[in-house]
Amino acid sequence: MDGFWQSEKFFSDIKDILKKELEPKKKLTESNKELYEIINDTESVCITIRRGDYISNEKFKKIYYICDENYFYRGVNKIKELVKNPTLIVFSDDVEWAKENLDFGVKTYYETGKDDACEKIRLMSACKHFVISNSSFSWWAQYLSNNENKIVIAPKNWYTNGDNGDIYQDFWTLI
Repeated sequence: MDGFWQSEKFFSDIKDILKKELEPKKKLTESNKELYEIINDTESVCITIRRGDYISNEKFKKIYYICDENYFYRGVNKIKELVKNPTLIVFSDDVEWAKENLDFGVKTYYETGKDDACEKIRLMSACKHFVISNSSFSWWAQYLSNNENKIVIAPKNWYTNGDNGDIYQDFWTLI
């Protein structure tokens, strides 16, 4: 099988089974226990900032680079309108860039950027709300969340050509 698997039309009938299958089997790492507690004890908002090949690869940049700094500021401002006392948890393939270039004006924590995919998805999906990038990893993090009242902010275009396919879920807020 091949694909990005970011359309629930293919598996909505087995959502609960799929979520159980995709639960991390390894224990939470010791180094992330404090962050995990913060995620669980606050109105945590997962902010996923994808840069990497979306910035460095010219071909990918033309197709995928939509979520710039302005997008994240607008997304966080929308969250501030909808969530009382949000705590931001930033995940990125370029954590240092995010620390140096973005100041959202609310309590913000950063994932180290060194965790494996299973650990990242555990932390991300534990968050209560989301400001996602146009990436499969971001899509899956929000999908695997157990918060039935989650707010998901997403870019109104997933691709620069405006073709969004079946990616969006009905309850998302698009900006």
